[in-house]
Amino acid sequence: MGRRDAVQVILEVVAECRRLEPRLIVSYEPGWETRGNGTSANYEGGIVHHTASASSLTRPFPTQTILRDGRVGLSGPLCNFAGPACTVDAPRLHVMSANPANHAGASGGKSMGPLPVTSLFNPRVLGLEIDYAGSVPMLAGQLRVAHVWAKAAAKVVGGGDINRVRAHAETSVTGKWDVGYANGKTYDMAAFRRDAANLTATPPDPLGEIIDMAWYRDREDFENMMNRAAMCRTPADRVSKTGGDWPYDRIANAEAHARAAAQTAAEVKAAVAKLSAPAPAAAAADAATVAAALAQDREFIAALAEATAIAMDRRARDGDPATGPVS
Repeated sequence: MGRRDAVQVILEVVAECRRLEPRLIVSYEPGWETRGNGTSANYEGGIVHHTASASSLTRPFPTQTILRDGRVGLSGPLCNFAGPACTVDAPRLHVMSANPANHAGASGGKSMGPLPVTSLFNPRVLGLEIDYAGSVPMLAGQLRVAHVWAKAAAKVVGGGDINRVRAHAETSVTGKWDVGYANGKTYDMAAFRRDAANLTATPPDPLGEIIDMAWYRDREDFENMMNRAAMCRTPADRVSKTGGDWPYDRIANAEAHARAAAQTAAEVKAAVAKLSAPAPAAAAADAATVAAALAQDREFIAALAEATAIAMDRRARDGDPATGPVS
């Protein structure tokens, strides 16, 4: 049942992680698509590790270089994914390599679950290295990322079986104890898997959706156009006051842009109305936020229409150097 399409596997795991946790910040190590230990992927599960390096929110990823390049006696990469120090509100996941990494060693430990016993385990399992000491608990944000990653990896390469995600302590034949919460103490992985399996997707933030859909970016662009237009009293001002030729045609099209922005806002409002959030009060608050933003947008469109009319009047009065006055 293994997945051999390594790059596609990574992209699918990332996509599923983002579905489960829309706030997730994903970064990619340059060269991740071709990085690996030289073996071919046949992924059917995942292993969670700790790096045994102290990290913090001010020093979130101290082992990045080691995880990429390896250490004395063990060449890199040492994982497929890494979890830098982060908060629950800004969870982070780093992609290190698509192809098999040197993280798991041989398998056959005390709790293999459905994973195979083999001397060549790395090609069979994705590896997540949470960057923290292991002698203390993970940060809450890192634990959130580990749960999200576990559920996503199980879906993509494990047929949805969360038991195919194990701690290194469960599969190691050399006495590894990661992933740990205290010196020599491994997290309760039965509870970890239960929490990961029960994870539900975080409802999207409608206001964040608006921002991401460039509504406010459009508004900023329109306001810049209006401000620049207001500086242009004569055709010569287009050069002296704006530093270059000012395209009046963009202002002429501004109302079309405004209509597009209004349509985007309406689509977002409709999406909010369809949200099946677990907390109805929160959904209502989100809808109220969008309604207020829509009211603000209507005011903006009215101001934009007025500014456009003024700009077009100026063009009719002053003319365009290329075409002369507009009749």
